[in-house]
Amino acid sequence: MTEVKRLWGLDIHGLKGIFQKAGKVSDVYIPHKRTRRFKLRFGFVRFWRTEDAVKSINMFNNATIRGRRLTVVIAKFQKGEKRWRG
Repeated sequence: MTEVKRLWGLDIHGLKGIFQKAGKVSDVYIPHKRTRRFKLRFGFVRFWRTEDAVKSINMFNNATIRGRRLTVVIAKFQKGEKRWRG
């Protein structure tokens, strides 16, 4: 699963449309809650293949979308944390 930070005005369909250029997207999730510290929006894009997730990082990390820079990383979960199931 790839975590995408710094979303501006993108919904799940827009995010999926962008990231499917890297490979077949399984799920997209954008929480409604923003981070309090930086007031950033973030979302998650799940790919069918790990290789596509890595490709999305290479393609979109630090890319500019709608005039804003994206940060794309592999999502990291804390031990014992329940993972999102779309």
